[in-house]
Amino acid sequence: MSVDLTRSNMLSTDPMYNKPIGVLQTEILRLREENEKLAMANCAANAKNEGLHIINQLIKVEAERGRLRDRTAGLAIDDFWAGQMSEERARADVIRVDAFRLRAELAATQALLEKERADARRADVDVKREREAHHSLSFCNRCQNRFDSTARLPRVHRCGATLCCKCWHKSVVDLGDGALQVYCYGCSEADSAEGLESLLPTNWALYAGL
Repeated sequence: MSVDLTRSNMLSTDPMYNKPIGVLQTEILRLREENEKLAMANCAANAKNEGLHIINQLIKVEAERGRLRDRTAGLAIDDFWAGQMSEERARADVIRVDAFRLRAELAATQALLEKERADARRADVDVKREREAHHSLSFCNRCQNRFDSTARLPRVHRCGATLCCKCWHKSVVDLGDGALQVYCYGCSEADSAEGLESLLPTNWALYAGL
C-alpha cells in the first residue's frame, strides 16, 4: 500500500515553507537564553560593584571613627578642649549615622542580588522546559524516531498523537470496500476514512520545520 506524495511535494515548494518553524523556534530559544544570561551577568556585576563600593565606604568610616576616638581620648579635660571635644563628638555622631545608612544600603543590595539570581535560575528552568517540549515534537510518538520529509512524514490522529508514515502504515486496517481504519498507539482511539490520504492528515506545521 503506497502513499501519493504529490500534494506533499507541491506544498514543499510553496514560499510559506521556506522558513522552517522548527529552525525559527530553536533560534528564538537560543537568543532568549543568551539575553537572559547576559542580563543576569550584568545585574550580578552591578550589584557586586555596588557592594564593594559600600564596603570601602564602611572601611573609611570605621577608620575615621577610630581616629576621632583616639583624638578625643587624648584631649585634655579643660575649658579650651571642652568645646573641641564637643565638636569631635558631634562629628563622630554624624559618621555613626552614615555608617548605619551604608550598612542598610549594603543589605538591600545583597537582597537585590539574591533576587536577581533566583529570577535567572527560574528563567533558565523555563527555557529548558520550552526546549525539551520543542524537541519532543520532532519525534514519532510510537517508534521515537525523528520525523523527516520522506518515509517518516508526520501524520496526526484526532487525539493529537503524531506518528511517522512507517508506524502509520503498520497501524492501518483495511475494512473492505475502500474503508480504512487506524488505531492510536497511545489512547487506542480509532480513526476511520475512505482512502489512505484522508485517513490521517499530514501535520504540515510540523512538516515545515523538518
